[in-house]
Amino acid sequence: NAEYMGTRMENVTKYILPQLTLRELFLFAETARVILNAVKESNHFKKVNLSEPYLKVEGHVFKSAGEWLSFLGKSRITKQLGDTEEFKCEFGTIENGDLVNLPNGLKVLNLNGCHKITDEGLVAAAGAGKCSSLERFESYWNVNVSDNGICAVIKSAKRKLLHMNLSGCKYITDTTVKTLVRSSPNVRYIDLTRCPGVTCVSIAVISEQLKNVKALILYANNQLQANDYVCIKRLTQLEVLDLCGGYISDTEVSQIAAKGACEHLTKLNLTWCSGLTDTSLCAVADSCHKLTWFSMHGNTKITEKGIRALAASPCGKLIEGLDVRGCVHLHDLLVDHYAGLRQLFPNAQKFELHS
Repeated sequence: NAEYMGTRMENVTKYILPQLTLRELFLFAETARVILNAVKESNHFKKVNLSEPYLKVEGHVFKSAGEWLSFLGKSRITKQLGDTEEFKCEFGTIENGDLVNLPNGLKVLNLNGCHKITDEGLVAAAGAGKCSSLERFESYWNVNVSDNGICAVIKSAKRKLLHMNLSGCKYITDTTVKTLVRSSPNVRYIDLTRCPGVTCVSIAVISEQLKNVKALILYANNQLQANDYVCIKRLTQLEVLDLCGGYISDTEVSQIAAKGACEHLTKLNLTWCSGLTDTSLCAVADSCHKLTWFSMHGNTKITEKGIRALAASPCGKLIEGLDVRGCVHLHDLLVDHYAGLRQLFPNAQKFELHS
């Protein structure tokens, strides 16, 4: 009866579907209408992960994520399973021509490490309307894309875009950042790790026009000079700030951490900022009262004076992650499995944040 079948399908949805891979779900959905409906209602196809290199369906071996994507696009079953909102293909085998087969209405597109993707593919995908609903775009270590392709994605997504990861995209320049600022004023997360073509111009336009940015990652951008960072103090909603390896001094940190400027900051990475001293630590202690994650790894000028100032701050009781390895003047606090630090920071659990 209907009640019995309903109970059985509830058990299928609760206990069986979560254990299946994407290809297994697809095969299962083809067995019967009631199963297809159960898969559809479970929303498993809202998030598609094609990061695995080899996929099999009914004896067909798909050698790339692109072939599987083409198969999904043509199947009547796929269309009945509802809209896909997230597409992930980290370090997968996907090429330019495959991107036009992306599902419509994507909110998340993850192409991290997809080295065969170039501007040509991104421009084609954007032109086909595949990026018009994007809220999050991940393009980590895509070394063959430049301003042309990335800007096409940004212009297509427009105001919907909230999260942009361009870490390792070494050919992008200030042009991409200015396009992002102009087209996507609601963006909250920006990762510009190792983007040597990005200059002080980008940092300035972000700081002046994107007042609601919550995370700014500028890891390993050695082309930036100390004065280039000062304008970050305008980003008063920042929760995450990463300046690892930056040529920054106590003066700039003190200005960035001025009262009211970083009151929402929960994560701060000043790893390998070798010019910093206890003055920076005291500035952080005075203003960044919500910190839970903090790294000064490798900064050889830090002493116990700065660390004790941090411990006495309101954030001293909140910090869960603290990395001061390589700070040679803190040896006594690091011995015996960080016994000294554990005493100063009672809620700290992780002391090795930077690898």
